[in-house]
Amino acid sequence: MIRACIIGYGGIAQAHKNAYFALEKEGIAKLVGAFDIEPGQFKKHKEINLGSSWNAGGDFRCYTNREEMLLAEQPDVVDICLPSYLHADTAVEMLERGYHVQSEKPMALTFADCRRMLDAANHAGRHLMIGQCLHFYSEYDYLKRCVEDKRFGKVLTAYFERLSSPPRWAWENWFLSYERSGGALTDLHVHDVDMIRYLFGDPMAVSCRAQSSISKYDSCFTDFYYPDGIPVTAVWDWALHGFRFRQAYRVCFEKARLEF
Repeated sequence: MIRACIIGYGGIAQAHKNAYFALEKEGIAKLVGAFDIEPGQFKKHKEINLGSSWNAGGDFRCYTNREEMLLAEQPDVVDICLPSYLHADTAVEMLERGYHVQSEKPMALTFADCRRMLDAANHAGRHLMIGQCLHFYSEYDYLKRCVEDKRFGKVLTAYFERLSSPPRWAWENWFLSYERSGGALTDLHVHDVDMIRYLFGDPMAVSCRAQSSISKYDSCFTDFYYPDGIPVTAVWDWALHGFRFRQAYRVCFEKARLEF
């Protein structure tokens, strides 16, 4: 069974933890340890924009010293759930030390850092996976199959959205620090940009308009231009105070319309 350790035990780590519990029941992987610099993180109930509330506990050991955890638990894979600006350095270090790495999205905040992570994985001969989770959602998997096999004809239009209240629950409010998160443009939009490329390939061009209100690039409206002229648009916004998180798509085919 694969042994996994989480580095950074904030809100999204709770979702990862529950996934490991499910994988353990299937005999695939087991969460053996989690690290965070704040001891209180292991006792808090967490609620993030997904609208879920999780108990922080579980059958694994908790550490406030990363090296102590790695030495004691001897994991096969480390799962990076740190703030975005820490992804690249941590992933490169862990890969160079011989661990496989699963890291939360966004991969990193610059292309150079993404390249550095890929080079480290290739040089070390280790797996590097980024948590672009929409690939594994049944609603998006079904859409992918409809696009590929053209069961409803060709795509005519496509629209995606990801809307949220300001993400103020995080450690030191790091989401609303553009230097640490990249804003909604990087944190929220990365899901739908990834999915649009997965569905339709690389566009010829991209046009993005953004508004800064509570931090930087909080509201984003993006058009993707493809050779066949299909209008593809995506909207991301985390400046909607009091708004419950919503993700959606509407894709129109010649013979059907899919809505989620």
